[in-house]
This record gives sequence, structure tokens and C-alpha cells, in this order.
Amino acid sequence: MVLLHGLGASSAQFEFLLPGLADRHSVLMVDCPGHGGNLAEPSAPIGFAPFTELVLQLCAHLGIRDARFAGISMGSALALACAARQPELVRALVLIRPSWLAAPAPDHLALIDRCGRWLTEADPAAAQRQLEADPDYIEMRDEVPLAAASVRALFARPHAAAHAPVLSAMFHSAPFDAIRALRAIRTPAIVVGTHADSLHPVPIANATANALPDAELVILPPRYLQPDKHRAALAQLLLNPTGVAA
Repeated sequence: MVLLHGLGASSAQFEFLLPGLADRHSVLMVDCPGHGGNLAEPSAPIGFAPFTELVLQLCAHLGIRDARFAGISMGSALALACAARQPELVRALVLIRPSWLAAPAPDHLALIDRCGRWLTEADPAAAQRQLEADPDYIEMRDEVPLAAASVRALFARPHAAAHAPVLSAMFHSAPFDAIRALRAIRTPAIVVGTHADSLHPVPIANATANALPDAELVILPPRYLQPDKHRAALAQLLLNPTGVAA
């Protein structure tokens, strides 16, 4: 199983799943450039196309020829792009809280783009002050505190300033040129949505499921309102998928 993290996160997003998954599967967790301990080279291309190519090259290097792919947010778009590029490699998809369709700069991720710019232009402390004065962040903090905490964590992670340009670069990238590209992906997929998550709106999950020929939409307990229930349901889904080949 190949696990692909979200924007600004790392493979640590999946650590809670490892005890159950590793008993049943060989697991590959990838830190994309500018995430976790993987520093992006200043001249390296950043975007969905180069990240997809890196994942495919890694799978080829490791001799992976047939795997389930699961991704969160950015990772779900990368998993889809891998399935489009090499359908024989990707046996099944679990697309968790997708945030991109086929257009760059989605409005619901504009706050993440601003975070990238603030961290690039100022030291982390000054950048965080800009975040805390941002109206969208204030609304998120008041309504869904755990969602706001996930944004605030971008400023506290190791290498926050060095990783910052990747946030804006990925915001301005897109995994596909047009929604019709998803209609050509025949890999069986489960698309996971959750409510109370403005960074990963349910309409994006619904549109993703509707565009794919063989997809099922599953709504799990809200990630930011019921985190324990969400994690338990997600673990159950990945260990015992319904409608997708194990």
C-alpha cells in the first residue's frame, strides 16, 4: 500500500494506521519535497506533475508493480494522477478529503497560499502574527478550533520557512488539465469526505466521486470535530475496504 500525505504535512499523518496496516500489507509512506525531513532543492520543480513523477519513479525503483494507493488532500490528487499515468500500477484508490479537482488555486485553500507567502516574506513569528490577524483564520478558529490548529501547525513544523514556497507552489498547481481526465480513470476508488472542514469541502469529494467511473463516496465523522471517531473509521476503511479490492 502506498500512502501519500497532504500539503504541509508528512508521512506522520499515517503513523496511527501502521500497527494494523503493516500486519496485512507492505506499506510505503512518501515524504514529498518540502515536507517532513525532505527539503526541496531551490531549483527543483514543484507541482503535481513533478511530485507524481517522483512517486512513480520511487515505485519503479522499489519494484512495486501493483498496489493500493491512499492519499489525504494533496496526496489524494497525487494518487489519482498516478492512476491516470500508470493504471496497471494502481489497483485501487482511497481518496481521503480531496481538495483539488482540475483547476489551480482553489478558493478554499487561499489561506494556505497566504501562509506560504507570509512564511516566505517574514520570520515565522511575524508570519504567525499575520495569520492570527487574518479574518478567514479567525473565523476558522472560532468555529472549528482543530482545523485552525492544523493551519497554525504549518508555522511550528521543522524547516517551516524553507518549506514555505512549496505551499504556494502547490496551491497554484493542479493535478489535471480538465475534469474529463478523471472520467478516464477506471481504477476502483473510495472517496472520503467529512463535514466541518473548509479546507477539504464535501462538494469536492462529491464532485470527485461523480467524475470517476468506478467510485463510491463515503462520509466519515468530521476530522476536526470528532478526531478519534474519524481516525477509527478511517482505519477500519483502510483495513476492510468496501467496494474496493483489498
